[in-house]
Amino acid sequence: MRCPWTRPIWRRGRELCRTLREIAGTPPVLDLALLGLGPDGHTASLVPGDPALKVADRDVAITGVYQGRRRMTLTYPMLDRSRNILWVVTGVEKVPMLKRLQDGDASIPAGRIRRDPARILADRAAAGAGARNDRAGETACAEGSPPASPYNCDSMGRMPRNPMPSRFQNPV
Repeated sequence: MRCPWTRPIWRRGRELCRTLREIAGTPPVLDLALLGLGPDGHTASLVPGDPALKVADRDVAITGVYQGRRRMTLTYPMLDRSRNILWVVTGVEKVPMLKRLQDGDASIPAGRIRRDPARILADRAAAGAGARNDRAGETACAEGSPPASPYNCDSMGRMPRNPMPSRFQNPV
């Protein structure tokens, strides 16, 4: 029996589609899409200029070569069906792309992902804290996020110490 990792990538893509349908229905709907943001505006292996950006009739696509590898990625239709989207963005090199993401700039791959319901969790560096720009000092939560609450960032972009109500925490 062959190791599943040695199968051609296109076959693994079909297997992923089947698995998504088995666990998330037809068409598959994710409860949460957890996404990162690359310094070039890519997300989920949806990279600038890749033919996978144009795939609209499938949930999984095989990309061209990026950073020396071909990849499998979820497509925009699959990601846009997600009930919730959480962006996790870290690092000062992401400041310009985070602003473009928040502005809904469709010229970057990440900017084409559905914005509602989406939340952004960014560290201080990615949020531009300390930088000299019009957004410096703002919360690390995305525009449009609900006001600070026990479940969200405070005005300084920090998560509270105990973000879950006590009934959800394990007793110590």
